[in-house]
Amino acid sequence: MLFLTWYTVVPLVFVFGCLVQSLRKPGTFWRRAGIYGLLAYLIAFTLGAFAILESRSSTSGIGFMFLPLIAVVPGVLGFGLGVAQYYLSISRKNERPTTWPLLGMAVTLVGLVGVLTVQLYGWYDTRQLNQSRDQEVERQREAIQANKHSLVEKLAAAPGREAQIIEQLAAGTDERTWLIPLASNPHASALTLDRLSQSTDFGVALSALRHVNVPAEAIVRLYRTHSYPDYFFSTMAGNANTPAWLLAELYHKRAQNYGIAPGLAGNPNTPADLLDALLAGADRRTLKRMVENPALSCVQLHEVSVRLQDEKMGSLDKGLAKALARCKEQGTDLFIPK
Repeated sequence: MLFLTWYTVVPLVFVFGCLVQSLRKPGTFWRRAGIYGLLAYLIAFTLGAFAILESRSSTSGIGFMFLPLIAVVPGVLGFGLGVAQYYLSISRKNERPTTWPLLGMAVTLVGLVGVLTVQLYGWYDTRQLNQSRDQEVERQREAIQANKHSLVEKLAAAPGREAQIIEQLAAGTDERTWLIPLASNPHASALTLDRLSQSTDFGVALSALRHVNVPAEAIVRLYRTHSYPDYFFSTMAGNANTPAWLLAELYHKRAQNYGIAPGLAGNPNTPADLLDALLAGADRRTLKRMVENPALSCVQLHEVSVRLQDEKMGSLDKGLAKALARCKEQGTDLFIPK
């Protein structure tokens, strides 16, 4: 209740009070204070909202919980500025100059400009940080592509020694722009991939985990010991080397990661009972991945086609049509329920 009062009720009361006062007759005591307070609050809230929306942090949205109360601070300063300006105008009109209204006006104006400047700088700093990160991502992307081409040339010059060269290169560097190409190269050995899967760099570990040669032990270890295993769930679900028991556990975690179901659907080692369970609530993306699964039975293929038609997901996929045609040629369509 206290949290609700401070972060919701107080800002609402302040804004409503300023709005009411700003609607008074021109020249009245509170009118100017209400207008200044409301404008200062809205400016501060807008600058804060821009800064929050500019941030790419996964928790940036929490800032909107505190922003209404934070904006009250410049709002109060704006309100004080209006009061000080009113008294200054009265003192001048009565020809009784005094330093108190002028001093109050100066203090509140400096405070208000200072607070708004800090917010404006926060928004600008966030934009600059995003731009810097984008430039670094692009630099790394280009470096990864260049290193991939360089690696192909190195391996082509030493046929038969590809796995050994990759292992040597991986052991001699910690630069991700090299480790990612090494982990994704088709010649990478299980030993190299096992070691790279333990990297603290998520991109390197993910590249190793996607490889067809990654050992099951590496997948299980990452699942059990990594600080953020859910980051890799969809990749684990789609890797044919993932043990059946782990695929079953991932199936029950599919609500945590929307990539798990499509991954399981396209995995040729996914048990038939899991594929049947997936069919019950599969969306179009999952059904499309099932069509690509070479282990799918003709009965399951037929069920996929029925689901696509019943849910009005469009015409039959070309791959699905070809698979059903193969079932018919092999005579296995006789076992498909009519």
